[in-house]
Amino acid sequence: MIDSAFYESNLLIIEICVLFCLLVNLYNFFRYIFTRPRSFAHTRRVETLKRILSAPSNAAHLTWLLERNTYLQALLEALQQRGEEGVSEEARQLVGRSVNENLFRYSRRDDAVRALAVNIGSLSGLDSTEFRRFLTDCIHRQPVYLRVASLRACAALGSRQFLLEAFKELEGYPQHYGVKLLTDVLLLYRGDFRLLAGAILDEVPSYHPNLICALLSAMIRLGETAFSKRILSLMKDAETDGEIRIAAIKYFGALPYRPAQKQISEFLGHEEWEYAAMAARSLESYSCRSCGDQLLRCLSSRNWYVRYNSAATLASRRPDLVGEALNSSDRYARNIMQYAINVKEAATV
Repeated sequence: MIDSAFYESNLLIIEICVLFCLLVNLYNFFRYIFTRPRSFAHTRRVETLKRILSAPSNAAHLTWLLERNTYLQALLEALQQRGEEGVSEEARQLVGRSVNENLFRYSRRDDAVRALAVNIGSLSGLDSTEFRRFLTDCIHRQPVYLRVASLRACAALGSRQFLLEAFKELEGYPQHYGVKLLTDVLLLYRGDFRLLAGAILDEVPSYHPNLICALLSAMIRLGETAFSKRILSLMKDAETDGEIRIAAIKYFGALPYRPAQKQISEFLGHEEWEYAAMAARSLESYSCRSCGDQLLRCLSSRNWYVRYNSAATLASRRPDLVGEALNSSDRYARNIMQYAINVKEAATV
């Protein structure tokens, strides 16, 4: 009886599994049948638009096609497939004019269509009063992908004043614009980056701290050192936002500026561990002849990052103090110093 019940229960499980597999296959079959025509139609639209891009002539016809969402999506794919170098200036102007004429229609449609229009307008190099107004409106829309696309398009225009105005529009949505995102936007800017950076630094209180941190990050990526003195003033000012001061410490670690070393050393004793940890890390770019004792004291910090960054800087810049650290009465100081030495040796192998 036990064996019979056991086999019957297993048979039921097998039947359920077989039925499930049949239903899945049936679903995939019908999905293929119904979506295949759509896929073929989309491919035909993409090929049609590629031919128009190859021999641009009839602007009215393209404008008429782009009234439909399906052709708008197909155009974006066609532009991406051909790449920036594969599209002639005449074709880009044609696309730009056609998109510009349909902007009013796009503004009354959903956010996905707006995002398509923003991306295509940016790829075509469109720069008109209507398009700028459209971008400004899109920055205030709810979906993050639309706001990001609009901000990138603003940067691609290369207009310093327009981008600065767009940045000021972000004040109502600071949580949606992280430092990495804003750094990428700044790096996309096609105008004179130094003039843009100077304009932002002239009005630091007018912008969200995330933008200033992003600007410093972009400067690191570009190796921009023309504003070191002004950034040092920001770092010294106790009224400056904490995130900006920490970003400035990081900046001077990546792009050493000798007058900043003394101030960075003072941050080693800061009550907030983020300052001390970043300062200890940045000092690895300096000689550290005058801050060895401070780094040794940081080996006994309660925060692991402060201890490790200090140990790494000592191992790199003050090998003469490594022995003292290894003979310290503080077990945590000895351990972190040995760990930093091991990491350094492993990196050189």
